[in-house]
Amino acid sequence: MGKRLRVAGQVWEMEINQQYQPYLNDHRIDDTTVFPASGYIEIGLALDHFLKGNQATCLEDIIFHRALIIDEQESHVMQVEFHEHDHSFTISSTTEGDRTNWTEHSTGRSVQGDMGLDSKPLDLAAIRERCTYPMDVEAQYKELYDRGHHYGPEFKRGLHIWQGDDEAFADIKGVGEVADYRFHPVMLDAAFHILLAAVDKRRAIDVYMPVKIDRVQFYNTPTDNIWVYCHLRSQTSDVIIGDITLCDDKGEIYLVLKGLRLQALLSGRQASDEQIEQFLYNYQWHPAELSSLIGQEEISEERSLWLTTGQWLVFTDKLGIGDRVADILEATGLQCIRVVKGEGFRELAPERIQVNPTQEQDFANLIDMTAMESLRGVAHFWGLDDTDLASFSHESAQKCLGITSLIKAMGEQEGTFRLAIITQNAQPVHREDTISLPATPLWGLGRVVMAEYPELACCLVDLDHEALHQDEWSALLLGNHNEEEVAFRQGVLYVHRLARVRSQSLSENQFVARNGKALYPTLLKPAELSIPVHSTNGDPTGKNGGKDHDASVSVELEVGQPGIIDSLKFRSLRRRSPDTGEVEIEVHFVALNFKDLMKVMGLISETILKGTFFGDILGMECSGTIIGVGPGVDGFEVGDEVIVATGDGCFQSYITVSVDKTFIVPRPASLSMQEAPILVPYLTVYYSFHHVARLKAGERVLIHSATGGVGLAAINYAKSIGAEIFATAGSPKKRAYLKSLGIQYVMDSRSLKFSDEIMKWTDGQGVDVVLNSLFGEGLIKSFEALAPYGRFIEIGKRDIDENNGLPMRAFNRNLSFAAVDLDRIVVEQRELTVDMLNTIYEGWEKGVFKPLPTTVFSGADVAEAFRFMGQAKHIGKVIVSMQNLQLNLQPLPPKGAKISSEGTYLITGGFGGFGMATAQWLVDKGARHLVLASRKGPVSESSEVLINALEIAGAKVHTARLDVSDPGQVNRLIKKIQRTMPPLKGVIHAAGVLADNRLTELDQAAFETVMAPKVSGSWNLHKATESLSLDWFILYSSISALVGNIGQGNYAAANAYLDGLAFFRRSKGLPATSINWGAIKDVGMAAREPA
Repeated sequence: MGKRLRVAGQVWEMEINQQYQPYLNDHRIDDTTVFPASGYIEIGLALDHFLKGNQATCLEDIIFHRALIIDEQESHVMQVEFHEHDHSFTISSTTEGDRTNWTEHSTGRSVQGDMGLDSKPLDLAAIRERCTYPMDVEAQYKELYDRGHHYGPEFKRGLHIWQGDDEAFADIKGVGEVADYRFHPVMLDAAFHILLAAVDKRRAIDVYMPVKIDRVQFYNTPTDNIWVYCHLRSQTSDVIIGDITLCDDKGEIYLVLKGLRLQALLSGRQASDEQIEQFLYNYQWHPAELSSLIGQEEISEERSLWLTTGQWLVFTDKLGIGDRVADILEATGLQCIRVVKGEGFRELAPERIQVNPTQEQDFANLIDMTAMESLRGVAHFWGLDDTDLASFSHESAQKCLGITSLIKAMGEQEGTFRLAIITQNAQPVHREDTISLPATPLWGLGRVVMAEYPELACCLVDLDHEALHQDEWSALLLGNHNEEEVAFRQGVLYVHRLARVRSQSLSENQFVARNGKALYPTLLKPAELSIPVHSTNGDPTGKNGGKDHDASVSVELEVGQPGIIDSLKFRSLRRRSPDTGEVEIEVHFVALNFKDLMKVMGLISETILKGTFFGDILGMECSGTIIGVGPGVDGFEVGDEVIVATGDGCFQSYITVSVDKTFIVPRPASLSMQEAPILVPYLTVYYSFHHVARLKAGERVLIHSATGGVGLAAINYAKSIGAEIFATAGSPKKRAYLKSLGIQYVMDSRSLKFSDEIMKWTDGQGVDVVLNSLFGEGLIKSFEALAPYGRFIEIGKRDIDENNGLPMRAFNRNLSFAAVDLDRIVVEQRELTVDMLNTIYEGWEKGVFKPLPTTVFSGADVAEAFRFMGQAKHIGKVIVSMQNLQLNLQPLPPKGAKISSEGTYLITGGFGGFGMATAQWLVDKGARHLVLASRKGPVSESSEVLINALEIAGAKVHTARLDVSDPGQVNRLIKKIQRTMPPLKGVIHAAGVLADNRLTELDQAAFETVMAPKVSGSWNLHKATESLSLDWFILYSSISALVGNIGQGNYAAANAYLDGLAFFRRSKGLPATSINWGAIKDVGMAAREPA
């Protein structure tokens, strides 16, 4: 754990790097070194050892929040903090020298008191009899490597592996005696690999990362080779859940992992849009202060000389901006040579030179006239000049060529230098920015300049109209800074940063709610409009006889990726007018129930949910106002405020439900709207205590987790009949709250001592009824606390889902055990449920059953609400206000990738690797009319094979020879499609060629060859289709446009234009998405035919 810090609380700190922990270099995901999850477990075990001494250890609820990426060049500082109030711990890190930005990686909890766990030895012989299939260990590691688990020798410790049905058994190589470790991370991590041997390989094809462990039971430290037994509980393509036991050759247990959850990093089913967020970054513009950027420190003599002597080359524009900046530079004492475009090299005036952008020799002549030893920098303003869009590729190539020719002529630079490339509105800093396409390629090219020639200190500067005609920004040219990309908007300076984003894996009809705003994926930028989510349009009274309220937007909450709370997102949903027997309700407040959290975290199996009333929906109950009533509905009117429990899900801004299939009651006067959604807890308690336990006055009842919604409802019921209450809660604050309610017997639910305390307080008799939500040993201890003829009511799901057993001998005392699942009761016994609701409603009206405390979150902070519940911080109910979603909401963009069998889809570059893979994907998704266009047509055998396969699948495939850079050819093809085929609904522009080379080796032909299909081709497609009703217009760009791949200056420039065109179309209200592809095996540019 490192050294303990002298601070308030209990905090330890250690240094993490590959020098101190050399084995870390062998734990790689792809080529990235990642701190192993087993390392966090070891830290937790070490912490527990410090707290308890040398005894068996139990940790629970270990969650891995963020991966720690180990940088070979940096040391990481890791802190462990123990929280005394709830026995939890937090593990965080930062880089050496940074004490402000800490990242939380893992949390967990130490179980206090005697565990009471049976460490009965494993029957290794019986396990070996079941696991009969020997596996090739090397082949297993090769398979893991191919998925992305790039383990080195330290972590490849499997010696022999045998597989059974949902089981695996192995021996793994030990590390010997290591005094500093309770359980060495390399051995524990190797056990994870054995669990992957138990899975169905057809459904597990990806990288799997540990995200959660229910319980870790530690007994002893191994000193030699160990045996590993893995039991697979469940498996989907996304999630693997299992248990792992590690023991010696006699079966004596070293350590047990219960409920280890592995999450697919990129599932084959969701690889296009579901990614683990700790690996997700995005470029973002951040405001900055110009004064702090250019520096206010004392200027050295050397820098003073740089600022006031020497030369600058200023490539001036037709607007005169470059000339004005040259005047400013000259005013400081610098000499400026102004360079203008013309037919050939010519000295127009002293210090004013004309060059031809296409002639390398002109730039060589320019440099010959320059005192290179005193050249301080270059300011390039040619990007400000207008370009004829009809000859855009040609003119863009010339602008780019001018920069590369200059770099070649200058040769190597020594000392301080700056190359500044100035553009106007070439970057979408804000969504409302109007983008100017002509200069966009210069940004792609500039990023390659930064990669190939870092000594030039290239800085890209994008100005808006206001900044263009002001002088303040020019201080950047001489400022002592290292910024590479800056922009000015309305007088504010912005800098470009690569930043981690919490959730951007969204489809086009989705957004993430944050701080009252709807956030879209950064590269998908719809025009900004204003659409209220909550409004009753049309008939203001809502008494419209079931007609639609115009097109008012509704939203619905869904889980992007199970197990990741921040993947919660709202998607658009059309409101539905009430039909016969239905009502439409505007939702005000939705209550969270623990089952909602389990669904989001993926901790509840399909078996448990199958056949239930609420199924896998989110939001079991809500309060709201009826705004529409369908025919045949009696007892409800428009304007009624109601409480609803529905199997259709309440996490919507509007719900339309059947009054006969949903449970709806008027809001009682004793409950406010935010207090009202408490049907589920009171129904659960009433059924448990009244119908099953038959709890009577004077009997003792133990209520676990008594400050939750069900717990407090149970306290209200028990008080109403005169029962004696024993209650547990997980924190001092919660236990103090229970005592404030007048409860005498209050205990810690996170310690197993509660059973002993009950027996002490009751003189060994125990309690008559237990309402239990604990699992594992907590359940067993609760069962042991029952008095003879006691009734145990289980409302938890984990032990049932895991099919865990009970100590049967205890039933000899005439005990009863019953499981209550309200989710099934309301389906199978609706009449009983209605009767219970009537009784509960009467109790509310009379004040017998009290309202519950609430913690309210806005709909925009729904993820925080779930996280708050998951951290067990709440008392009473966690409530989400759906009303808050009306704040600053922008319209949902049209659905992405809508594919119809009745539409036609055009793919340019259709017989390249990308094009053919895309065609196959479209047909797999239901497309039946394709046009595959390329310069040469289907000339290869693979092309013919693809066409045959698509036609066998039911598609009609039309081929076309097309030079997409020729506007006439593009127009003729689009018109032909309109005349002879179903409506054109989608365009994918995948055409492109490579002509890679270093910047100084690129000539005009190399630029124009690459830019023609990308730049001219995309513009031609835009113009030919802008009047059509397309569902989508997709441009295949490249990551090179963002990061500037060495050797791809022309390619990066062309793709930067595609990114700009996507934003340009969006600003016009037209669909467009630009995808910055990285290197993709088998179908990328290197694998393609000429397009």
